[in-house]
This record gives sequence, structure tokens and C-alpha cells, in this order.
Amino acid sequence: MEKNRLSEHKALETLAVLSLAAMVFYLVFKLNALIYIAAALLAIALFFKKLAVKIARLWLDLSELIGRINSYLLLGIIFYLFLTPISLLFRMFKNDPLCLKREGSGKTYWSARDHEFTQKDLENLW
Repeated sequence: MEKNRLSEHKALETLAVLSLAAMVFYLVFKLNALIYIAAALLAIALFFKKLAVKIARLWLDLSELIGRINSYLLLGIIFYLFLTPISLLFRMFKNDPLCLKREGSGKTYWSARDHEFTQKDLENLW
């Protein structure tokens, strides 16, 4: 099925979920208009298929846009509130965490490791 094409079954399912959400919000906020909205969505889904498909497509496009905005917003908040302070603290208390400073002559990043492997080193590699 194409991304832009929405089946009547999927539209009915989407409007039923929106109607259920309106009913739940009615129970929480006690706004009588929400019951009428839920009933109207169900009536549209059952009797006006083309309108139901258009409403469902509009809702799904809006939810995709909100999802994209939320992901950037949440990732930005996580980055600036958690990762940035952690990295600043790490840099303050650790001189060279990635060992990027050149040792010895200053021509290479290679660090020599003088270790002769034995049979015991190869028994349990992990």
C-alpha cells in the first residue's frame, strides 16, 4: 500500500481511536462537547467514508509532524541538559580522556604496548 493512500478500514480505525480519546478526555475534564465530538467522529467514520479518509489523513499527517518536532525537541533537551554538563565536568577533571595528546616525539599517536602474549591470554578472549 502506498504511503499517501489510506484505506477505508484504516480511516475507520483512526477515527474510532480519536473518538475513544475524546471519550477519555470527557471522563477526565467533564466537557460535554467532547461527547458530541466522539459521536460525530463515529458517525463520520460509519456513514461518510470519503470524509473519514480525509479526516484520518489530516490527523495522521499532523501526528507525523508533531512526532518529528517532539523528537528534535526531546533530543535537544537531553543533549543540553544531560550530556553537555556531563562532558564539561568530565573535561574539567580528566586531562586527556581519548588519549589524543602525542607521546614522545610528537610525530605519532601510536602508543607502544610491550606485552608478550601467553597461552593464558588466549584462553578466555572475552
